[in-house]
Amino acid sequence: MNTPTISQYAESVCHPYGRFRTLGEPAVERDAYGEPLLYAGGNAAVFKVWLAGRPYALKCYTRPGKRNGMLYAYLAARRTPLLCEVRYLPEELYIYGPDGEGAWYDTVLTEWADGDSLGYAVRRALHHRDTERMAALSRGFDAMVAALLSMPWAHGDLKPGNITVGTDGTMRLLDYDAMYIPGIDAPGAPETGTPQFNHPSRNASFFSKSIDDYPAALISAALRTLAADLSFADGADLTDSLLFTPPELFARRSERYAKALTEAARRGDAVTYRLLALLLSPTPALPSLG
Repeated sequence: MNTPTISQYAESVCHPYGRFRTLGEPAVERDAYGEPLLYAGGNAAVFKVWLAGRPYALKCYTRPGKRNGMLYAYLAARRTPLLCEVRYLPEELYIYGPDGEGAWYDTVLTEWADGDSLGYAVRRALHHRDTERMAALSRGFDAMVAALLSMPWAHGDLKPGNITVGTDGTMRLLDYDAMYIPGIDAPGAPETGTPQFNHPSRNASFFSKSIDDYPAALISAALRTLAADLSFADGADLTDSLLFTPPELFARRSERYAKALTEAARRGDAVTYRLLALLLSPTPALPSLG
């Protein structure tokens, strides 16, 4: 049987009796039309399910990664506030094929992270012209990145949509499939991150603890620039990016970037100026970032 489609996963998750090997009968959360609440990505669908009164994210793969078992075993043995609690469940969910035959498939169960994505939190702060909130988001992101860069692993797809902001301002990372894990042999990166936040030269052969350097610098520089002056976002589409995009930067056609550099120098903001300067690094690894 081929890897299941999202609709095949949805059918099993919505009719859980006898379909789960260890989880029993999770209750899937549904929308106003009775359809399962799910988030579809490039290689998986994520369902919000309830177990024993607690919400979880159930990830079902349409393109399973070959190293998922080792990756999630590593994470389960090394708890950190940066990540949600996660469990890899091999051969957990039974899926029927069109011919009535079926098979068991691996899933990943993660605690549900309450809060807004960093991207949404930024757009909301801009909508309300809330300079104080933007400054808090900037400080919170820098604190999270400082902790992230001290770890032996790297996230691999660092972007506002993969960061959740709790009610207390604490930030946590989501989506761990692209992580670099020391000691796990891999022919190259399983993913190369989101282009709007990554160095143009990043490719599958660049797979080390440094893969988060460039997106960390870009997001930090953007948040610091906005915290200093919200008007930098005027006219910018922040739906899929955050103030600066690498293609514009390396084409030397970002007036917003040039203005941000000038304003950081005028304010005497050496940290922001240095971060902005790093965005034109010839390589995606930024050894001086930490």
